Amino acid sequence: MKCPSCGKSYPDDMHFCPSCGSPLEVEGKMEGLDAGNPFPDDSDADHIDPRHQGKRAATIIALLAIAVAAVVAIIILSRKTPVTPPSDELVLEEYQQGASSPDVSTSSSWGSNDGYEVVSSEVKGPSEGSAENDAQEYSTLIIVTYENSSFRVIEERLLGFSEGSDGTWEKTSDDVQKTSKEPIAGITNDSVMSNISSILAQAQSTSSGQSMDLSSIYSSPDNISITSNETTSAGGTISFALSSETDTDTYSGGLLATFSWDAEKGDWTLATCTSTDDSWNPVPKPSTTVSDAPSTSTSTTTAESSSSESNSDLTSYVGSFDRFDADEKIWDGGRSWTGTDINVDVQDADTNTITFVVDVSSLYGTSPGYMEMRSKPITVEISSGSSDFDWETSSGEYGTGSISLISPSEIELSMTTLESGGERMTPEFDSKVLERQ
Repeated sequence: MKCPSCGKSYPDDMHFCPSCGSPLEVEGKMEGLDAGNPFPDDSDADHIDPRHQGKRAATIIALLAIAVAAVVAIIILSRKTPVTPPSDELVLEEYQQGASSPDVSTSSSWGSNDGYEVVSSEVKGPSEGSAENDAQEYSTLIIVTYENSSFRVIEERLLGFSEGSDGTWEKTSDDVQKTSKEPIAGITNDSVMSNISSILAQAQSTSSGQSMDLSSIYSSPDNISITSNETTSAGGTISFALSSETDTDTYSGGLLATFSWDAEKGDWTLATCTSTDDSWNPVPKPSTTVSDAPSTSTSTTTAESSSSESNSDLTSYVGSFDRFDADEKIWDGGRSWTGTDINVDVQDADTNTITFVVDVSSLYGTSPGYMEMRSKPITVEISSGSSDFDWETSSGEYGTGSISLISPSEIELSMTTLESGGERMTPEFDSKVLERQ
């Protein structure tokens, strides 16, 4: 059959012309067509007009393309341009190995206070909440390690940066968050000698355990030498040799100081300081003889001797003077005990004054509670070789006394106790001659 529209032949079972697409009659009528609908039934694929099918597909594709383009545009427009944070090299620029840091310092009595050098630095990473995009700000933590000859200091620092309009980062803040310090070496000899006075002031006798100030005897650095330094970063011991002399006497001995590291304080501390017993005791020079001074047996002799000594250097009296009264009653009053020692330690002296401590246990008895009783340091100005003084103990006992200088190796002492109001109370001892030990 031929198409009435284009005149082309077509098979009998075709409903549309394969050439022009016009509807065809089948056995004299339009098959598959609805009288109210000039288009074929969409439920049958063979009835779809290929021209309409192509147009519909093109429309759908165009709409989808427009939708995709719109979504992409929205994403691009809403996306923030990423900002590259500063490099680790830039962050550490001011903290490279070998650079000095003026921010780190220590105040140590026993270690080096020299300046610190940066020995390592490391970027720990962005701090919490650090902005890296359009805010144009960035902050990061770094760990910086400093050292000098004695200590290592580790700091955690927070660095803030801001990006300029030219795209370069500039540091805007630098805050120390945490700091720790640890020793990396022992105590230096220079540090020890610069603090030698405080070491000598804490010295104790090995026998009595009493603390006394040796700095008045060994007053010059020339009198002290370090014989060994066994300290490490944790502490240790330092040994000293002591030697000194006056016009009349010589002194010599040894000293051992023990140090420990105090982490809370961030420095070493002097734990103990013990001297040999001979460090305290003078040895008279051969040229000094007792015969040069008057006899010490009477008060008249004391006065004459004191006058001859009034203008002399009293440093020769620094040392220990003792009297042992094993069989002599030395107190008066309602009670009396025997077998007590009288001891005076002259701690310091110059041309006019002396400072001494008296063992006042002889005034109170030999029971354990009294055997360690000592007066507080007594300082008196010697006039004509003798002087009166007041004394008291750390526990509140007090009284009066008198001291006379007989010779460089002897002194005479008298003491009494007082009660509230100044009335004398027993016991007392009077005019006891003490010899240098």
